[in-house]
Parts: sequence; structure tokens; C-alpha cells
Amino acid sequence: MVDDPGRPGNWVALPENGLGALMAFAAGPGYARPRSGVVPRPVRVTLERPGRPPISWEEERTPEDDAVILESIVSYLAEAGITAAAPVTAWEILLPEGVTGADLERRTGAAMAEVPVRRGPLTQAEVDAVVHAVQDVVSP
Repeated sequence: MVDDPGRPGNWVALPENGLGALMAFAAGPGYARPRSGVVPRPVRVTLERPGRPPISWEEERTPEDDAVILESIVSYLAEAGITAAAPVTAWEILLPEGVTGADLERRTGAAMAEVPVRRGPLTQAEVDAVVHAVQDVVSP
């Protein structure tokens, strides 16, 4: 996916989940790359106790946590019809100057909101909405 990993520009981190990986795939070669030097975000743990308020804390992410995250990303991409996914949990995308990650999320969210809601696996319409929204932002 990366033609030049050192390419300068407005590189923006994507969420560490299936949608972030789908957005990286949609951006295409030269516009997405694995994030390097990333310190993994901690994992939030919540203990729910009947009749008492839950207790929450953060723990360092373990290799097992990374494996679970990667498995969920691979599963999400497989639902989207992408089976040759790189084993990467953290991606970044090259956006035009002045465009932020929040702008990209708004455009992607708006595109997905136009697709009829349905429970279950991703639909082709949802995948198409994400792909088109990302491509419209990356190469206007």
C-alpha cells in the first residue's frame, strides 16, 4: 500500500479497528501506510459488580490484546471482501493540507448514515460508502 514510506505531507492517524483499516485500504497506494513508532493505547478494563457501581482502570496492552485487535480487523476486512490484509493494527492516511482526521470521520460517517441500517455483517453498500467517502477526501 505504501509507495514511499517517507513521503512528507499531512499524515493523519486512523482508528485502530476494522473501519480504520478499511479506510487505509480505500485510500490506495501512496496514501496509506502503517504507523511506525506507535505506543499502543492502554486497554480499558471494567469490572461490573451486581448492585454496585462498576470499577474501571487502564492496563498496558499485551501481545494477546494486539492479537485480538488484529483478529477483529481481519474479520471486519473479510466481511468487506478484503482477504489480503496486512497484519497491521495502526494505519495513517495522507490527507490534503488543511483536512483533519475529524473531517475525514465526518465525511465517512455521513456517507455511512445514508446507507439503510441493518444488523449483521457489513453490506456492500456500507463498504462502497466508506470507500467513496475516503477516495473523495484523499483525491478531490
